[in-house]
Amino acid sequence: MLRYEDIKDFSDGRLYELNDMVKADCQDCRNCHKCCSSDMGKSITLDPLDIFRLTQATGRAFTEMLGREIELSFIDGIIIPNMLMGEYTVTETQSGTGGEQQTIDDETGTGGEQQTISSATGTNSGQQTVSSETGSEQQETGSVKVIKKAGCRFLNDAGRCSIHPYRPGICRLFPLGRIYEGRTFKYFLQVNECSKKNRTKVKVSKWIDTEDIEKYTAFVTKWHNFLKLVAKKGAEAGDETKAKEIFMFVINTFYVVPYEKNMEGTDFYKQFDLRLKTAIQYL
Repeated sequence: MLRYEDIKDFSDGRLYELNDMVKADCQDCRNCHKCCSSDMGKSITLDPLDIFRLTQATGRAFTEMLGREIELSFIDGIIIPNMLMGEYTVTETQSGTGGEQQTIDDETGTGGEQQTISSATGTNSGQQTVSSETGSEQQETGSVKVIKKAGCRFLNDAGRCSIHPYRPGICRLFPLGRIYEGRTFKYFLQVNECSKKNRTKVKVSKWIDTEDIEKYTAFVTKWHNFLKLVAKKGAEAGDETKAKEIFMFVINTFYVVPYEKNMEGTDFYKQFDLRLKTAIQYL
């Protein structure tokens, strides 16, 4: 998600590159999951690599995750997927042999349209009687326990990420953000978003924890610039129907159609580049 703000208002005033050391290491978030269990609105936007990873983690297709862990939202002038981070309820039926759980979404958080700087920002939702490690409000009615929660649907009962090796790019990045300069970008450190104290220094490339970092960096740049083109074409479409047609073409091309996991002679990035070429020709 992009932000209309002066970077000096929420960073340490420095810009970082991959080989720089930055005070971002929060020691594996020990005893803390505040950002993951808060209503962060629509700030965890998802790119095609994120969805590729999530399908590997869950064994489910993009369309099967819609409405459960992710949603489609109008953000930064386009329709794009984001993690569901709003309030939801879990109903737990009590019995002598153990309880059954069912998750029901109540709200999905809202976020404003922003521009220029990309980062995730945490907003704490109001909570009352906190009664579990992940922070929840419980009400018991007869043999049914209703638990109100907020945050990521992939957060487990111990307050840990259940898909950590496959987590989205913005989650890997946090508390860093990206600032785009022309057709490239650098990193900055958000100083107010992470509540973890006494963070230590770590190399930016290590913190991001992504294989083929050069390919990934090129992918992030290509995707950012492509989304700017999509937003421009959508604004120029002249009517809502045509704009929606453009946006849904992008969703289908980059998200709905699955990527091959073990395609001989190619990897995700090569598959992405082929789709990008097709999409640019379409636009």
